[in-house]
Amino acid sequence: MDESLRREDNLSKSPVILHQNMTDPDYAKILTTYSYSVRESESIIPDTVIFPLSRVAFLIVPLNSCLSGSGQLDIKEDLVQRIDKFIQVHRNRYILCQASTFAEQECQAFSFIQQQYLKNRLQLLPCHNAEEGVKAMITIAKLLCRPTCQEMNSRLQHLLAQQLKKDSATEFLKQMGLSDHHILYIDYDFFLSSHLDEHGKNNFYVDICY
Repeated sequence: MDESLRREDNLSKSPVILHQNMTDPDYAKILTTYSYSVRESESIIPDTVIFPLSRVAFLIVPLNSCLSGSGQLDIKEDLVQRIDKFIQVHRNRYILCQASTFAEQECQAFSFIQQQYLKNRLQLLPCHNAEEGVKAMITIAKLLCRPTCQEMNSRLQHLLAQQLKKDSATEFLKQMGLSDHHILYIDYDFFLSSHLDEHGKNNFYVDICY
């Protein structure tokens, strides 16, 4: 627990870089309330928030800027150029699509951006306001911050290996004619280690009592 708290403290003490002229100034204020050191820069992409320690960047896209005055979908060229540059500059990247309400027009704008960059491994996250956006950014930044990121990858690899092992055992048992109901009562690890000979042949006999 102490180690986890120490990592979170190190992350919160690390600087967060924001563009000097954010469309929504609340992001800087809210990050400050979470004890983050906020630094402003005019050299980064507008409406960008960067967590250097976690090597992740976020681009804030107000979905109302994607709509015309009549509420119709109108993706401006400067937004497309900004997203394109954001993709080129940052490897770990997320777009926060912000809208107070996700009505039909906002959902169309979200879907349009998603379809345009489907092949670019660009992650889109919806949020209603700056508070939700900051919480999402902090959560992702914590998960991507080393060594937490390495620990998470290790756990996921272990879970995947265990699942593949169970799936293989389940398929083998089904080939023996056992039903799903019967398979639930069999210890997979014990079965694999105790009832296969050195050639991988089955020496197993199941006596099921009803």
